[in-house]
Amino acid sequence: MNKFERAKLLSQSVFRAVLSRAFGIHRPVTASWNITARCNLRCKHCGVYLNQPAELSTKDALKLAEFLKAKGIPWVFISGGEPLLREDLGIIIEKLTSLGIGVGLSTNGLLIPSRLDMLKGVDKLIMSFDGPPEVHNHIRADGAYEKLMKSIELLKGTDMTLHLTAVILKTNLEHFDFILDKAEELGAILSVQPGRINRIDSAEANTLAVTKEENQKIVDYLIKRKRGGYKNLFNSIEGLKHMREWPNPRPLPCVAGRMHFYISPGGYMRGCLNYPQVSPEQSKQNVCKDFEEEFSKIRPYTCRDCWCGESIEYNLAYGLSFRSVVNLIKENLI
Repeated sequence: MNKFERAKLLSQSVFRAVLSRAFGIHRPVTASWNITARCNLRCKHCGVYLNQPAELSTKDALKLAEFLKAKGIPWVFISGGEPLLREDLGIIIEKLTSLGIGVGLSTNGLLIPSRLDMLKGVDKLIMSFDGPPEVHNHIRADGAYEKLMKSIELLKGTDMTLHLTAVILKTNLEHFDFILDKAEELGAILSVQPGRINRIDSAEANTLAVTKEENQKIVDYLIKRKRGGYKNLFNSIEGLKHMREWPNPRPLPCVAGRMHFYISPGGYMRGCLNYPQVSPEQSKQNVCKDFEEEFSKIRPYTCRDCWCGESIEYNLAYGLSFRSVVNLIKENLI
């Protein structure tokens, strides 16, 4: 996606945000499609692999792509699980891009060397980054850091924008100077967010979760680096101030169901990932048969418990936070 296309997407976002805020007419700009829950890692703070819902077939996934185009969705973000485990991922991405839909993708990076051709057409690539080798490998798997760096090296010279996401965990509290410096060295945009109390997509406790005081210490460091001129951090000062209050509930303007919605591996839709409309038991057995009906079920959400680094920024921008709006303009146009 070139700067002209980014500017077009940004203008669409502004127009639809005005419709949403002023008139209550909600026309989403982005969809996050969790295309699979399968994963080739067993990260210590994640439980997404514990629940294995049914997945759309290739045929139905392509139909969903056409449905999203018909609904005027200009941007789709594909995640998982590990999306590269789907053998048809390249076909799905090709379909989306042929329809003029921008594509972002989240991956742990391990499979990129063998499946780089699948990523043709991807504009934004997000990969998790936990710290130096001993920390990253401890959280994910032996050799995961080295494989991540190899994948990043392979991406040089492509048109993809590289984003790294760092989660604040007990194991990397002393390594955020390394994380920020490495992201800058790699030319990557870095987003930081607190770890969850529970493992991702699980009721099990996250044994790597930090205390409120530990989180505040890291956020204060990030604010200091940001104010000191560090340019690779996606989080705005206002977003970091919100994050500093974790885990205490705090109100925030919300794009869920208004500007953004989620799609499960089986094609079920909801405004926010934290509020599934289909039970795990049902999702294991069935996939969505009627996308139009599912789309009609999307409802706006407003909560006090949003801690995803990027979501915080989009929510603040939706609430007309000057710094967050400027942050998004810089990311898309500069």
